[in-house]
Amino acid sequence: MMQKAQASAAKGGLASARLVEGSPEPPPPGVGKDHPGNLTRKPDEPPATALDGDIPKGYPPAFLLSGTRDMCLSQTVLLHRKLLRAEVEADLNVFEGMWHFFWEEPSLPESREAMTALATFFNRHLQ
Repeated sequence: MMQKAQASAAKGGLASARLVEGSPEPPPPGVGKDHPGNLTRKPDEPPATALDGDIPKGYPPAFLLSGTRDMCLSQTVLLHRKLLRAEVEADLNVFEGMWHFFWEEPSLPESREAMTALATFFNRHLQ
């Protein structure tokens, strides 16, 4: 069953938001120098993920899809919050018990529901 998350750009306050708004925490003691937490992006390098860069003005509406067992669920939620703070319309669709890229299996009822939600999103925004 899908749980559709609605959030306000003015509200929030999860502890993990600092990963979006500021520098990541330093890695724990004993983590090697090549750990991603020790690497910094040079000014001329593009962002590694959407969470690393700024959301430009005029960014189009976004459809975000994940499952509660998706390894990228946290990043998807953080991106949703970042888009809302940038005043971008963003639909976050999270499916209970589903894994990363679950919608690739068309026989799942959740896949059909996810694709229906995506089609509705496109119909709403591509007219």
